Amino acid sequence: MMGSKVDLLKFPVPVWLPEKDAGPYLTPLWITRDPVTHSRNVGMYRAQVKGPSRAAIQWGRPDYQHAAQHLRGWEKLGKPMPAAMVIGCEPSIYLAGVVKIPYGVDELAVAGSVKGSPIEVVKCETIDLEVPATSEIIVEGEFRPGVREPEGPFGEFTGYMTSSPRGEPVFDVKCITYRDGPILQGVLSQMPPSESSGCRQVLSEGGIWHHLTEELKLPGIVDVHLPEAGGAAAMLWISAKKLHRSFPLQIAMAVWSKFGFFNYKWIVVTDEDVQIRDPFAREWVLAFRVRPEKDLHLTPEVAAMTLDPSATMDPDLPSRDRTGSKLFIDATKKYDGFPEIALPPAKYLERAVERWSEYGLGRLDSDWKKVLV
Repeated sequence: MMGSKVDLLKFPVPVWLPEKDAGPYLTPLWITRDPVTHSRNVGMYRAQVKGPSRAAIQWGRPDYQHAAQHLRGWEKLGKPMPAAMVIGCEPSIYLAGVVKIPYGVDELAVAGSVKGSPIEVVKCETIDLEVPATSEIIVEGEFRPGVREPEGPFGEFTGYMTSSPRGEPVFDVKCITYRDGPILQGVLSQMPPSESSGCRQVLSEGGIWHHLTEELKLPGIVDVHLPEAGGAAAMLWISAKKLHRSFPLQIAMAVWSKFGFFNYKWIVVTDEDVQIRDPFAREWVLAFRVRPEKDLHLTPEVAAMTLDPSATMDPDLPSRDRTGSKLFIDATKKYDGFPEIALPPAKYLERAVERWSEYGLGRLDSDWKKVLV
C-alpha cells in the first residue's frame, strides 16, 4: 500500500481492553536510526491507531528510550525521523526488542546471537532503513518534528492504565508492505504476568548477570531474578556470596550505574543459600535477615520508573517528568556464626523422598527442593 492507498484499518488491529483502551493498538517493534552515528535501535513501543495513515507512539522519558533519543536528534536538525513498524517476526527479535540494551548496540545483532545465525534484512521501500526480511507486516513512515498529540489510555506492563494527555509523537504512514495472507501478531502487555514481561525477564536477567560477572568480574554472584509481579522491571533480587560488609550495596550500585534509575525500583541482595526464584523464600529472608533501621538504603529524587503510577500525585504529569526514590535492601546474614537453618541436612531429606511411597503418605510435591539451593 502506497500513498493514498495506505490504510492501517484494513488490518484486524485489536482493542486489548474493551471500554478501557483509547482505541485499537498495535504492539510492534519500531526500527529507528541515530541521525549522526546511524546506529540502529529496535524497541517495542505501543502504537495507537488514530486513522488510516496515522498512529501515536508512547515511549516515556526521552532521555531513556533510545528511539526517543533518536527523535530528539532528528528534531534538532529540523528533519522528520524515518521509522518502521515491524509486526510479526522471529521470536529472537522480540526478545531483543523488549530488553534494555546499551545505546548504540544493534538489537538485530543481539537477536542473531540468540538465534545462532544472522538476521536477514531487506531495505524499506520509501525510507532509508532495513527491516527483518521475514516480517509479516512492515509499516514505513516518519515522525514530523515537534508534532505531539494526546495518546492513550492503554493497559501497560505495570498492570495499570496509562495515558499521555500532554502529547506524544505522531507517526505518518507512507507505505505498508506485507506477506500474502499476513498474520498480525500482537504481544500481550497488560496485567503481569504477560508476554512482554516474560520476554523482558529472560534477557534482562541475562544482561544484569553478564554485567556483574563478565564486565565487572564480581565474584560470588549466584543468581539474578526479576519477578514478573513487577513487570520484570520494578523488583530485582540478587543472591551472592557476601565477600565483605559493603559488598551487597556495591552490587546494587553496580546495577544502577549501568542500567540507570528508570527501572529496578527495589534491589534486594541476599546470601547464596537462598532460592530467590521462590516467593516464599524471598518473604522468609525479608522477615529474618533484614534490620529495617540499618539495612534499608533510600536514594531519593531520581528518575521514576517508567509508567509507575505511584511516582506522582498528579495523574496528568507525563511519566518523563516524574521523579521517585530507589530502595536497596541488604537481606544478607549480618555476622559470622549466624544461626543455621532449621532443616535436616539434605541427605536425610533425600532419603525420605526415596522411601516416600513406602510410607503411604500420598503424593509428594516434586518441587520440594525449591527452597534450597
